[in-house]
Amino acid sequence: MSTALAFAPLPRAALPPHPAAMPAEPPIALSLAPSLRRAWAAVLRSAPPSHLLTTAILALLWSGVFLWRFA
Repeated sequence: MSTALAFAPLPRAALPPHPAAMPAEPPIALSLAPSLRRAWAAVLRSAPPSHLLTTAILALLWSGVFLWRFA
């Protein structure tokens, strides 16, 4: 690969937007993040500990299966 290709400038579409062109309000995903965190925290608080333990055990078992099969 030549150095000219390695240091070619990015096309305009790939450049990050100028700060002045950014909207004043945050994107919808950023504004929903705290409420989504609160919702998931409520779900985790309402889940019985046995369900959380079962989920953790299954996650460990499946991660072992994937490591054994694909590593």
